[in-house]
Amino acid sequence: MEKDDVQKECKFSYANLILMFGTKLLFLERDMEMFVKYNITVFNIDELKQLLEEFSQTWSDPEYIVEQKEATYDKKETFKVLRNDLNLIQIALMQSVSKKDLKNQIPEIFRLSDKKEQELINTAIAAHKIIILNKANLANFGINDSFIARFKTVIDQCEENTFKIGVAKTKRTDGTKQRRIITNKLWNNLQLFCKMGRLICEFENETAKYNDYVLPVYYGKKKKKKNK
Repeated sequence: MEKDDVQKECKFSYANLILMFGTKLLFLERDMEMFVKYNITVFNIDELKQLLEEFSQTWSDPEYIVEQKEATYDKKETFKVLRNDLNLIQIALMQSVSKKDLKNQIPEIFRLSDKKEQELINTAIAAHKIIILNKANLANFGINDSFIARFKTVIDQCEENTFKIGVAKTKRTDGTKQRRIITNKLWNNLQLFCKMGRLICEFENETAKYNDYVLPVYYGKKKKKKNK
């Protein structure tokens, strides 16, 4: 699901939309009898308040955003450890195994700095098998049973954190789409009852109340002037 499937129709920020809707809703509640007088009964105050509350909940950072931030930090740290371990394994293998045999057994061990995260995981999985087979020749480099067990744990953590980030990103994309759907519903209701309010106030010659239903004009974000 792509977040761009639903476009946000309101140009105002989420914070401004909440403020505008809440303020205009108070005017609608105040003037409901006037709306009913003109047989306009489509607006339910409780339902609109519920919609505003629902929108407010989607606007704040939900749990999955926190999860994504935490998993991203954990992934960064575990991949740092993984790279360091792979560099040590590379040095140890190059000192203990002939380069020809090394290229046959694990060609992925070379050019570690060029590898992306999933490539590093695949390299680490292959390296784990090789160091088990060659651990008798690698003990002088500190690659023993304890190192091998810890190295496997690091690989598992890298895979787990990568998976967590993927799940959190999917939830965040779905959450963004849902927030935009509610935003558009909120904005459309706001525009409609403000338009009705202005028409009624014009008929009633209520100038002050008419102004209560006027929506501000969006001029876009102000660009900061660069110091010459």
